[in-house]
Amino acid sequence: MRAHVLLALPLWILLAPIDLFAEPADCRPIFAESWESGLNGWVVTGGQWEVGIPTSGPDSAYAGDSCAATVLAGNYSRDADARLESPRSRPIRLGTVAGDERIVLSFWHWFSFAASFDLGTVEISVEGAPWRTIAGPFGFASPVWTRGAVDLTAFADSTIRVGFRFRSHQYSATAPGWYI
Repeated sequence: MRAHVLLALPLWILLAPIDLFAEPADCRPIFAESWESGLNGWVVTGGQWEVGIPTSGPDSAYAGDSCAATVLAGNYSRDADARLESPRSRPIRLGTVAGDERIVLSFWHWFSFAASFDLGTVEISVEGAPWRTIAGPFGFASPVWTRGAVDLTAFADSTIRVGFRFRSHQYSATAPGWYI
C-alpha cells in the first residue's frame, strides 16, 4: 500500500509518498519544516503557542532541541483558545491518490492537561475555508511522546493548511500543556 503522508517527525513536517509499513527514512520530502529555526512562518492565533527548547512538561523535545508547545516553561493559562497554523504563505497542496493510496497526517506529541475541559484538536482549512476539527480531542495526559495520525485522504487534490488548536476552561487548574 502506498500513501502520501504529511508527517511531523520530531522536528520536521514532511509530505511524502511512502509505503505505510516502511521506515520513515524511506520518505521523499515534498514539504518540510524545522522547529529548530523558530516559527518559520507558522502563525499563532490567540497566544499560548511557542517554539523552542522545553523547560517544563517533557524532559526534552522528541528529538533535536526544539518543539512547538503551548508554553515552553511553566503551565498554560486559563481560558485559552489558541491555534498554531501552518504558514499562510505556503499552503500545502495535496496530490491525487490512486488505488490503495492514502494521505495521512502524522505527528509526535506529548500532553498534560489539568481537566476534561482542557483539550487539543487538529484542524484543517481547505482552500481557505473556515477551520474544522479533524482529530481529537486529545485530553488529560500522555506521559511519553506518542505518534498521532489522521487520515486526510478525503482532502486529496486540495490545498490545505493544518492547525493545532488548544483550549482551556476559565475555571480549571492548569498544567504543562501540549507539545508537538
